[in-house]
Amino acid sequence: MASGVQAGAWTGSWDVPPEIARSCREFTTCDVSDVLLKLGVRSGGYLPDFVRRTGDGRCFGRVWPVQFADKDDAAACAVSPNYNGHYIDNVPAGAVVLLQAPKYLTNACLGGIMALRAQVCGAVGIIVDGRVRDVAELTSIQENKSMPVFSRGLSIVGAGAGCKPMAVNVQVQIEGYGAVHPGDIVFADDEGVVVIPKDTDPEDFYRRIVKGTEADGKVSVAVRGGMTVEKAFATFR
Repeated sequence: MASGVQAGAWTGSWDVPPEIARSCREFTTCDVSDVLLKLGVRSGGYLPDFVRRTGDGRCFGRVWPVQFADKDDAAACAVSPNYNGHYIDNVPAGAVVLLQAPKYLTNACLGGIMALRAQVCGAVGIIVDGRVRDVAELTSIQENKSMPVFSRGLSIVGAGAGCKPMAVNVQVQIEGYGAVHPGDIVFADDEGVVVIPKDTDPEDFYRRIVKGTEADGKVSVAVRGGMTVEKAFATFR
């Protein structure tokens, strides 16, 4: 069954560097994306078309990806899973769980029981590149501790009908963005979901986000006072 530590698996601390954590607490995903664009990160780190299904506020943490396969894909399902027991029982405390399933599947790959177990294990959020169900249950578990859930779609059909988890703590491909690596930092709020690559320099990132938001604040004040956007950008950016 389990085949040991996979190449590319995150084996470090699940804690987020203090400067990145501070950035996620003080600023928005839009602000974070602006910095990532300047650092050359594709699409500003944006994971498109994910919608908040439940939970309040924001969440951020190192990402723990889970790769699902179509149960009818014999080749994909022929490989032994790289974990022991049930995948959800392996969720690391402090992680953001990212579930990735083939986009053509209409079944959910997350429901109330799996979300509850992830919460008990210490997950701080769940991002589903696929569908979720049991929205009422997902909402009810928030009474114990907020754990936002975002997904690209909804379903009423359980995971067992169409897919199975095959690998955890592995790189996954997200349509519209690209590769998300274990240990990358995922930040989600009311604006959307963004990925901060794990090799991002924390101190440089925080300096950039403070400088950028301060400049935008000055631009807003100037435009409100009648200055043209062209002049405000030239003056403060």
